[in-house]
Amino acid sequence: FQPVSLSGTVFANNETSLSYQTGGCIAEVSSQSLTTWETYQGQILVELDDRNAVLAVKTAQARLLDLEASVADSDFAIEVAKADVGRVEEELQFVEREFERTKVLFERGLVNETTFEAAERRKLETTFSVQRAKEALGRSISSKTRSLIALDIGKLELEGRQLDLDELIVRAPHDGILLEFEPNIGDCVSQS
Repeated sequence: FQPVSLSGTVFANNETSLSYQTGGCIAEVSSQSLTTWETYQGQILVELDDRNAVLAVKTAQARLLDLEASVADSDFAIEVAKADVGRVEEELQFVEREFERTKVLFERGLVNETTFEAAERRKLETTFSVQRAKEALGRSISSKTRSLIALDIGKLELEGRQLDLDELIVRAPHDGILLEFEPNIGDCVSQS
């Protein structure tokens, strides 16, 4: 092989423009990129100030923990409401048997009307108690559904805040050479 000298202009076959996904002030610049102008795919070239984004991620994480606790509270409320329904239904069965016995005694003339009416009133009150307990169970289930929806929204919010944080980093899309790459720490940039 013999060396050959040629003159002309060389053009890149793959040219990519770098842009900022969001605005902010430059906090870090890759020193390797500034000295060698060479990059490798995925290399961090510029980092914008991320203090607010980090705070937003931490806030979203705390909110998510609160929402998870709300779901756990809803689960507990459902269990309590189910137990209350079971207890009141057992009480209703007892009161119904007591009412039937009192009714038979009243029909035989062994108890007076006031005693019979008191048994009837207890049966009615216990029936209402069962209905109220079932309504409370329904409210607890509905509350859990709302808590699960809020939890899903909280997960999406956290994901959004993490994406916002990631947008503060400019990475090299592929291996290559940087041209006209002159970022300075402290410079503020806008989304481009």
